[in-house]
Amino acid sequence: MRTFVIIVVLALLAVGSFFLIRELEKQTTEVVKTLPTRKIATAYQVSVIYYDDQRRRRYQLVSDEVSEYSNSAGKRFTKPEVTAFDEQNEISWLGKAEKGHLASGKQKLTLSERVNAIDSPNAKRPIYIEGSLMYYYPQKYELSSDRLVTIGDKVSRQQSDGFLLNTKTKQLAVSDRVRARFAVSGSADTKDKKDK
Repeated sequence: MRTFVIIVVLALLAVGSFFLIRELEKQTTEVVKTLPTRKIATAYQVSVIYYDDQRRRRYQLVSDEVSEYSNSAGKRFTKPEVTAFDEQNEISWLGKAEKGHLASGKQKLTLSERVNAIDSPNAKRPIYIEGSLMYYYPQKYELSSDRLVTIGDKVSRQQSDGFLLNTKTKQLAVSDRVRARFAVSGSADTKDKKDK
């Protein structure tokens, strides 16, 4: 009887292991599909303009290096600089980063490592945003992050665990956890900035 129980337990373990391995293979196969495989093309000192379905200029990317991969996982950029445009073809926001990735459908631009963005750069009080990771969805006019960012203008700075900026309506939403600092005219903080 004892031998029979051991055989049944071993059989159950074998069947369970088989299904666990199959599930793990499915999960890793899905991840591998989105990761870049081998480079099939690389271009240097590239400037590219992307248009929407109505043939309006959405954004321009200037990059030191652009790489395309064999599994159509999109394009990778080195030191990308982004100029995004609104519906009137005016500059909506500017951004730059160490790295960038444009998804194959061109619906999502990811900027990573030392990302700096300026919303409404021609306005009297543009908004400056710094962080480690930001996403731009050109069809929705949305710039966002789910990581720690610093958002500021000439008189205030705040840190947030994320933000969502609609570049069309100019509405900025920040996460619940915000830390802010304001510079009052004539304060020591403002004087330090002027001395530098």
